[in-house]
Parts: sequence; C-alpha cells; structure tokens
Amino acid sequence: METDRRKKKIPREIEAYLHGMPSLSTTMRKVLAICNDPAASANDLNRIIALDPVLTGKVLKLINSAYYSPGESISSLTRAIIILGMNTVKNLALSSAVMDNLCRHEQLSAKVMNDFWMHSLSTGVIAKILAARKGVASTEREEYFVAGLLHDLGKIPLMSLYMDRYRQLILGREGGGGRSFLHGQEEEAFGVGHCHVGTLIAEKWRLSPQITVALRDHHRNDSDRDYADSFSVIVTAANLIAHCLYPQRSALDREDLIGPQIALVGVEPGDIPAMAELVDRELGKARIFLELH
Repeated sequence: METDRRKKKIPREIEAYLHGMPSLSTTMRKVLAICNDPAASANDLNRIIALDPVLTGKVLKLINSAYYSPGESISSLTRAIIILGMNTVKNLALSSAVMDNLCRHEQLSAKVMNDFWMHSLSTGVIAKILAARKGVASTEREEYFVAGLLHDLGKIPLMSLYMDRYRQLILGREGGGGRSFLHGQEEEAFGVGHCHVGTLIAEKWRLSPQITVALRDHHRNDSDRDYADSFSVIVTAANLIAHCLYPQRSALDREDLIGPQIALVGVEPGDIPAMAELVDRELGKARIFLELH
C-alpha cells in the first residue's frame, strides 16, 4: 500500500501548495524532541517553551481553561507543564502549530473554516472519549484527541485551491446527491483525496507515525482492515460518530457503512444519541483549542 500511495500522481498545483507550506518551527522541533526523550523532565521542556512568549501564553491559557483547570489560577509555566503533563503540552504545541500554518487562507469564508474546525474538534473530543472507553491510559488519550482534531487537514489545500468546485461537492452531498464518502468524490474531481493530501502534510511536518496513519486511513472500509490498528480505528469511528451527532456540519453517510466501523470500538448506531450530552459538554470545554491560534 505504501508503494502505491507514493506512486499516486499529485496535481501540480497541490504539489506547489505543499511545497510552499512552512516547516515546523525550531521551537516546535525542540519541543517534540524533548517530549520524545524518556529521560527529559518538565524543567527541560520549560527551558524551551519559556523562550517562546506566544507558546508560553497558550500553555497558560490552556491550563486555566475549563478543559483542564485545576480550580485555581496557574501563572507558573513549570507548574502548568507538570499539571498538564508533557504529552498534553506537546500535543497543544503541535496542534497549535499546525492550525497556525493552515489558517492563513483569507479566501475561505469564516463559515467554511468554522464548520471545518468544529467537525475536527468534535472528532477529537469523541476520539478521546472512545479511547477512555477502550481503557487507554489517561496519559495517552491526548494523542487521540490531536489525531481527531487534525484528521481532515488534507481538506484545507483542496478547499483553498478548488473553492467553488469543493463547495459544489458539499452542496451535492447535503442535498442527497452523494452516497459515497467525500474523499472518493474528491479523487474523482481533483485526482486526489484529502486522506492522501493529509498524509503528505503529516510527513512534511514529521507528525507521529500513528497520527500519520490516522490521517491516511480514517476512510478505509472495514473490509480493508487486515491489520490491528486500534488508534486508527478509534479515529475512524470518532469521525463517523461526529458526522452522526452533528449532521448539519457535514453530510451524514449511510448507516450500513457506519455500523461496521463503529462496531470495531464497541459502539452501535443506537448508542450514539446517548453519547450526545457527554460529547456536547466536552466540546464546550474543548473550544479553547480553536481560540489558541
């Protein structure tokens, strides 16, 4: 599959777009290196982040938000890192860097971007909830949230480059004209789908292997899954559940396609409405991530 993916011909304008995207900053690369070092400490991470006033402000804003607040105001960066945990700080920095780099396209309307990020945020929240239900350790759940938040990154270049045609694809699905997954229609219209474009972005920014796979595979059918990848399966299910809970934000796919996918994480279509209250509550708190970039 990897060989086939690399042989896929990418339209020239998409290649140019990806080539023009900035790489992750030196600070972000250092943050990732420290967080991936088992011997590193909160003080090591503090020394790097403290040199970046913007990132420092984002960490302190997050720790004092409803999503993570310990019930008291925190003004010490080191204490914030200790309370949040290095993995959470890494994922905050990573998601913030990615969103900053991809939210520079003024030609996309505020509504388009709001709908995009709200679906992405919903998917992240649901992925974290599903990870908890599956018994994933609390220190590892943030990786699921970030993967859900970033799973549709590949749509942004497509929406930016083919704005009018992409809008027609969305309108056709909302009007009942589309029965298949959107990424299949993207491939027909543009020669490439957002899963492939997202994978190229993830590789450019050297995102973690499991986040990269989640971006690549979150539209794979159950019959395609000949491997055990619970991370990717959870993100796939979270994406589908987000579509079900918030159909006004994106067209709802057929239940016969949804059922087998979410069953892999122990959820049936009839279980989804009961999840709405928890998801809405967590979504309300997680909106802080959209305010950090």
